[in-house]
Amino acid sequence: MNRLRILSYSSIIIVLCIFLSTYAFSFELSLVKVLGGENFGDWYGRVVANLGDINNDGYEELAVSATAYDTIAGKVYIYLGNGSFDFSSPITLSGKYTIQGFGLDISGAGRLNKDGYDDFLITQLSGAFQDTGRVLVYYGGSTIDTIPTDTFFMVFSQFGIGLGSGDLNKDGFRDIAIRASGRVWVYLQDSTLVDTTSFFVTDSSSGFGGAGILIGDVTGDGYEDLLVSSSSAGKNSTYLYFGRDSLIATPDIIFPRFGGIAMGDVNGDNTEDLGITTNDVVRAFYFGGSSLDTTPDVRIGSSIIGYLDSNQFGDIVAAGSLFGAAGVADVYLGGNPPDTLKDWSVNEPCASFSTKTVLDFNGDGLDEVVLGSFCYNCCSGDYQGRVHIYSPDTTTDVESEGEQPLPKMFELHQNHPNPFNASTIISYSLRKSGPVKLSIYNIRGEMVRQLVDLTQIPGPHRVTWDGKNEKGKEVASGLYFARLLAGAHSQTIKLTLLR
Repeated sequence: MNRLRILSYSSIIIVLCIFLSTYAFSFELSLVKVLGGENFGDWYGRVVANLGDINNDGYEELAVSATAYDTIAGKVYIYLGNGSFDFSSPITLSGKYTIQGFGLDISGAGRLNKDGYDDFLITQLSGAFQDTGRVLVYYGGSTIDTIPTDTFFMVFSQFGIGLGSGDLNKDGFRDIAIRASGRVWVYLQDSTLVDTTSFFVTDSSSGFGGAGILIGDVTGDGYEDLLVSSSSAGKNSTYLYFGRDSLIATPDIIFPRFGGIAMGDVNGDNTEDLGITTNDVVRAFYFGGSSLDTTPDVRIGSSIIGYLDSNQFGDIVAAGSLFGAAGVADVYLGGNPPDTLKDWSVNEPCASFSTKTVLDFNGDGLDEVVLGSFCYNCCSGDYQGRVHIYSPDTTTDVESEGEQPLPKMFELHQNHPNPFNASTIISYSLRKSGPVKLSIYNIRGEMVRQLVDLTQIPGPHRVTWDGKNEKGKEVASGLYFARLLAGAHSQTIKLTLLR
């Protein structure tokens, strides 16, 4: 009897081994590029970041830092997005100050000065204990300045180790959050000139540790919210501060978990969802919305969220290291609900993926996954940094029932009804997060009404025009035009109003 059991168990193991060895994921990412630093030991790949479209050409830019370049001075490489994965001629930045730690954090900042170009932030720390921090502001343009225009400065330990940007008080200007050891500074902006002096500090009694900080609208009320993860001793939690007209320094929700944090719309309901991952066991995902609470909706590890296939759901990328050496990245495709079994995975020996981002580098409407390993060959002792870039294999896209395909950039649908009398609905779909404007013009080209002027997340959107101008007065019957502007792209439809 025991022998039969042993044979049965052996048969099961053999079948499982055959299945696992022949199993292929239905979704695939292809390795399209491996980037390397100039020197051994310069920690190339210490940070990778999506800067947004800083030259307004329809492609997103990739930044990679080498924080130990020239011993400790640091260097940042900016690869301009293009349709052919050409990384041959990066723009290089060395910082305004000849001190250590340039590029210890990098973040896209959106359009701070509203000139049509995305801007970005770079951290530089100095001092024996990194007790002085500068966050340098670089403005985008048709040509990229290599010298920062503005600087946030603070004598405080690790000031700038975490960066975020978004409109927290819904006044139309992007605010800047800067993380340090133990607290977060929030600089509220109210003009196209960046204010580097007016700020308030979040409640530091929580003793923030670590460096996790994100900004996005998780409640769906139009205000972007601030998420801070803390791994401080004895206070391992993640703190959510709601955006509002007058911000307060006390968190609105405290999640009893800490670690890597992610934010994006994975279930397609037009609100940002939250992921918090401590390790392979402690991992949780919370669906955003007015009913957001501290009970996880699904158990998925997460690092970043991007749009890797052609639907309205954000996809989850969980990346890190296995046993402190091998780099591991898993993909869980979004949905309602999202997949809880991995749809794709990669394991790179001796490549601890310490940093990661997503961006649409080649402009095809799908995000690339970028994994940085500043200690790529640490297990062999040569400390050679690497950056791996994976791109979706569009030949393997499978559209499931109920999923709504997204256009490459955006799509403005014909209004309904048309012609209309009292009001009409204008619907549009966005492929990427970013600033959006939807305006109504008359036949003379004069703007009659601005219906939308804010940053929106991917997916379907709709707005109603009541046939009134900016002053609330009814406009005359006739032909009008609705123009949608998202990034460098625009689309226009005709509307007919009959009184």
